[in-house]
Amino acid sequence: MNQIMEDINSKKYAAGYINTDLRPAYEAMKARVNGLKADALADVRRLTEAKKAEISDASQLRGEDLTEDAKLFSCGIPLTEQDIRHIVKRNAGNQTMINLAAKYAKQHELNTYDLYELADHGEELESCDTVNSLAARYCDQWLGHDEGFRQLDAYFDMPKGTAESL
Repeated sequence: MNQIMEDINSKKYAAGYINTDLRPAYEAMKARVNGLKADALADVRRLTEAKKAEISDASQLRGEDLTEDAKLFSCGIPLTEQDIRHIVKRNAGNQTMINLAAKYAKQHELNTYDLYELADHGEELESCDTVNSLAARYCDQWLGHDEGFRQLDAYFDMPKGTAESL
């Protein structure tokens, strides 16, 4: 696309050739690139929305996932950091119990900040929005430019020409 624009602006071609061959080729390529941009952004949005739904779903408390350990949070006996860690370890993979343990730890000001991250999905949701923003910026700045594909190849450490062939 850049090369066609350079040819148009070079003044080494007759106006007729520019108007009948180069400009239509440039406009067709520009339309294709705009379509690719729209498709790429739609794909990124679809993927990030699916990830956000997955994250949101994982953060929901489910009664069917409650274990006997849930009774410990409301029995009136103060739990220690070690108690909370054991509960989390016993319930590994059970997001409901991890969320309850983290909530209890936070309410009782226990030093289990690493558990807060397991239960707090706010940063993950923000990262989805960041991905959308970065994809939009990349598409605007690079997609359709010769250098854009080289940027992708370099960023993802792919052999030269891989992104362009996709």
